[in-house]
Parts: sequence; structure tokens; C-alpha cells
Amino acid sequence: NATVTPIREETGDSAAAVQAVADVVADYDVIVCCGFQFAGIGNLAQENPDTKFILIDSWPTVDGTEVTADQVIDNVYAAYYAEQESGFYAGMAAALSTTTGKVAVVNGIAYPSNVNYQYGFECGVKYVNGTEGMNVEVVELPSYAGTDVTGANVGGNYVGNFSDEATGKVLGNALIAEGVDILFVAAGGSGNGVFTAAKEAEGVKVIGCDVDQYDDGANGDSNIVLTSGLKVMHDTVYNVLNEVKDGSFKGANVTLTAADDATGFVSEEGRCQLTAEAIEKINVAHKYKNTTVKPTCTEGGYTHHKCSVCGDEYTDAKTEKLGHQYEKTVVKPTCIEDGYTKYKCSVCGDEYIDGKTNKLGHQYEETVVKPTCTKEGYTEHKCSVCGDTYKDTETEKLGHKYEETIVKPTCTEGGYTEHKCSVCGDTYKDTET
Repeated sequence: NATVTPIREETGDSAAAVQAVADVVADYDVIVCCGFQFAGIGNLAQENPDTKFILIDSWPTVDGTEVTADQVIDNVYAAYYAEQESGFYAGMAAALSTTTGKVAVVNGIAYPSNVNYQYGFECGVKYVNGTEGMNVEVVELPSYAGTDVTGANVGGNYVGNFSDEATGKVLGNALIAEGVDILFVAAGGSGNGVFTAAKEAEGVKVIGCDVDQYDDGANGDSNIVLTSGLKVMHDTVYNVLNEVKDGSFKGANVTLTAADDATGFVSEEGRCQLTAEAIEKINVAHKYKNTTVKPTCTEGGYTHHKCSVCGDEYTDAKTEKLGHQYEKTVVKPTCIEDGYTKYKCSVCGDEYIDGKTNKLGHQYEETVVKPTCTKEGYTEHKCSVCGDTYKDTETEKLGHKYEETIVKPTCTEGGYTEHKCSVCGDTYKDTET
């Protein structure tokens, strides 16, 4: 008995997008948000844990900072796409099909997904130039250069809006006037204006974006759509909604690629105008080898994709660095060594020392041992802290000081001389008679 209510927010403005969701969040069990401009729903999702969100083309931000792959919000399934893959296919299709040697990509706003399309397209053209010995030019009009979310100039041809058909048509006509005969259009509603410009021109074709736009290319008895670069968002939404239905929904932050059947291009007969040769060349182009680099204590993790055919590479699925997990060991100072606190990371073994304290120094107590008749005298110094000892101030032994006593013999006992030390009492006898 589920019902679907479409709510349109076409400005592309992030604040307006989040507000549109906030206005209805209490009324729905599941909200599907399509576009980078909805990234700011992270806080809203945390405040409404009973509502499930499907976020397309972005991962959520919390307090203005985008989450990492492992910072999952339990009620948000968020998907990025490798638009550069579909853009690459579009670039190849354009370069293999142009008759003027000039092609272009038109975008809406320089959000990450649009920049991915742009760069992928440029790489696809470059790849064909390198492998086919061609010199196809990607035309960019400086006055329409894009500024990405970091403030960097990314070039390209950006309308600046996803719902400005008039400017889209002006930009399309400007590129056509430069000799462009194939336009890859990734500009949302603004792209309708580019389609119109192509339909009104002679010999110009467009490449659709995200979905199969062949029907949108109808122009009397002809069609202006060469092919479409695909981002199979509807399958993502369909699959996640089924998970909601069967109770297996889980929050996640994912990046979907061609390996997930999430990107590609239209090659079906009757839905594109690519030659069989062009389709074959596109199909064997990229062969990405994926390498997952785990995060360390000091560096974030990521997945690196590199094409073994052309060398194109990119990274995604970034995760935050782990940060050190230090365990503390306090080493107390001794009489001869400084004390300190040692911190050692239980993950990577990195260690450092701080909290140094000065060595204590010996605390010697003196004991004077007087000389005896048979042993030298000395002063003994013993540390009351560690027990270390040493002796000094030695004095010579005294030597016995014997006094003699003569015991005369009797009728029954012999006589003798007794020697007794007046110092220590040691005795001995001699001169017995």
C-alpha cells in the first residue's frame, strides 16, 4: 500500500534542498534524495532515526563535513557513482564519431558528480586520440568554466544551474558556433536547452546522461542522440527500497562502478547511433585493476583503480586514518637515570617519550667503621634510595697491643707466659715450662 510523492527542488542550492527535506521529513517513512545538493541531510537524518534516507550522488555531511566510508549513519544508504567511467565511454563515443574533430561536454553545476563526468569525458577523448592516432579537440569556453566545491577552477562548460534551459541553449549554440558537432550533456533540466540547440543545428548530435535519453532526441524523422552515458540510479533505489520492504535495510556509504553494473553506455540497436566498430572499441577500452589500501595510523585508506590499457587511474572509497592508539608506560626516575613517560602505539608500534623528570641523585648516608687490631677502618657511604655503596677514608688497622703475664709452674701444672691484647682482648700463650 505504499505511495510515492514526487517533490521537485530544481535550483541545485544546497540549503534549499535540505530545507525541502526538512519540510516533509515527519510525513514519510523513506525519503529518496537525488543529487549532491542533498548531502547536508546528515544532521537531519540523525535527528529522525525512524526515517530511512536513500542519498544518491553523495555521502552525507554532518556539521558540514562529509562522512567517510566507515562513518555510517544507520538510517542513510548513500551512493556515489564512478561517473568518470560513463564519462570516459561518452568521450570515446564522441571522439570516434565526430566529423569536425571538435567535441564538448556541458555540465550544470561543478558538483563532484558533474566534474567526474567532465574529466572522464576528457580522458575518453584523450584515449581515442592516443590509440587511434586522432587529434580530436575538447572545446571549452572560458566564460563558462566551472568552480568546484573547493573553489578550484575546473574548466569545462558549466551552465551554473540544473534548471536554466535558456542558458543551456545559449551555451549549446556557442559551442556549435565553435565547430562542435557532438555534445555530451550532463546538465539536468538545463540540458534541455542544449538539446534544442542541437536540434535546430545541422549535423550536430548529443550524448545523453544518467539515463537512456534516446527518446528525448527525437527531431522529426531523425534523432540527435548518439548514445547515452549511464548511471543506473534507478536500480540502486529499487534494490534499496526492496531492502526496506523485507527488513534488511542497512545504512552504508558506497561507491558504485561498472563492476556493479552501475555505470556504462547505451549500445542497444535502435537506442543509439554508434557504429558497431565504435561499440566494440568502447567495450574493450578500460580494464581497471582495483587495489585496496587499508588506512594506517597516519594515512587514510582508499581504493585505487588503474586501467591496464590506458593507464587512467582514480581513487575512491576513502576512509579516515585510524589515528594512533597509544599505551602509556611510566618509567620512574632513579638515582642515575631520568624518569619519563613512554607512549607506544598498539597498532603500528610508533613510540615517543615525554613527561621527563630529573634523576633523583644518590642520597648517601655515612657509616664510620673504626679500625680494629686486625682490620682497617673506613667510612661507608650507602644510598638510602637505591642501596648503592662505596667506601673511602680508610685508616690502617691498629695492630694488637699485647701485655704479658707470666704464670709460674706449680706442682701440678706447667707454667707459661700469657699475652693479652689490651685493645681487643685477644690472647695467646707461649714459653710454657
